[in-house]
Amino acid sequence: MVHPESSDAKMKILLAHNRYAIPGRGSGEEVSIDAIASLLEERGHTIVTYIRSSLEVRKMRFGRLGPFFSGIYSFGAKKKMEQILRTEKPDLVLVQNLFPLISPSVLIACRTSNVPVVMRCPNYRLICPNGLFMTKGRICERCAGGKEYWCVLKNCEGNIFKSIGYALRGFAASHFSLFEDNVDVFLVLTEFAGKKLIQNGFSPEKIQVLSGLLNQQKTANNTNENPGKYVGFVGRLSPEKGVDMVIKAAKRLPGVPFKLAGSAQGYFSDIRNLPENVTLAGQLNSEDLWEFYRNARLLVAPSRWYEGLPMAIIEGMSASKPVIASDLGGLGEVVEDGTTGLLFQHDDVEDFADKIFFLWSNPDLCRRFGRAGREKTKREYCPDAFYGRLTQAFELASKMRRNRHWS
Repeated sequence: MVHPESSDAKMKILLAHNRYAIPGRGSGEEVSIDAIASLLEERGHTIVTYIRSSLEVRKMRFGRLGPFFSGIYSFGAKKKMEQILRTEKPDLVLVQNLFPLISPSVLIACRTSNVPVVMRCPNYRLICPNGLFMTKGRICERCAGGKEYWCVLKNCEGNIFKSIGYALRGFAASHFSLFEDNVDVFLVLTEFAGKKLIQNGFSPEKIQVLSGLLNQQKTANNTNENPGKYVGFVGRLSPEKGVDMVIKAAKRLPGVPFKLAGSAQGYFSDIRNLPENVTLAGQLNSEDLWEFYRNARLLVAPSRWYEGLPMAIIEGMSASKPVIASDLGGLGEVVEDGTTGLLFQHDDVEDFADKIFFLWSNPDLCRRFGRAGREKTKREYCPDAFYGRLTQAFELASKMRRNRHWS
């Protein structure tokens, strides 16, 4: 096993991740983890994978019954991890989402094999069963501190069977300390997310802030300062993303065109009541998405939950576009109010619409904010900066694992 003493040490890294049931490019979380794997390979590290996909559930013999139990603890996944560890002998395991087909059981196999584990946490699933700190369209932290039963009492998922499954897997993980005891370093996207983990009993010394990673080659070819044709939104057209806020703001601003890019399937498929100034662009591929950014005057991120670090925000900023975001969670760490964009009071449609109209009416200010945003992405989200912080986290994990082994 390699014990990295510097960022120059080349490692064999096992990436374990359960992909969501989203075809194609996948979610922003998955775009990020794929980019991280590519970056590590580009820098000379060897990547081996243990990947499952929730799309597999549709083909399973017993439907959702299997994932119900595997999300709590999977003997099969643990055995598979043990096999991979014996065969590949990785220096470190990097995990992201483990639910529902892999489960935290694989972390026990890593501990037994004395392999350091780094976990990337793009949401709040370690302390909230649904990962959002949100239910029924509102911020909710009732499950924090080992009270996962609230997920059932509130039926957070709108499906009692699913809510029970989420609550049980969250309870098992927290009650048996499957994450706290078996992960050496937790990578969070913002200081806000790190504070939430600490408030819920996670050790501060294990938490490192590692924000976003941008493909600089793509962004270099996708910046301009044209006035823009519309107010853009990129993301799932779902309640937690605040799509209803965009629609309400558009109704207040009939002279301002809005364009929404993202999948509406299962979230917002009824387009009959959309105002005339709102257009749905659908799910876009990578090239079309950058074209979308280029042609926007500004972007909006009216999230109703404690967002992690939406790729749409930093991609849009890298394309020299200002962003108007809600003042929830860590978004203010990314969108600097009055510098790279504006923050509005969450759930306040009037404030949101006023700030959209203000920026829309000031294209010179949009360009100024856009330039500042682009400089920030070049400084903070470039591959070199990201890689340096990531390898520091790897070094810390290896050190903590060695200390644990010797104690």
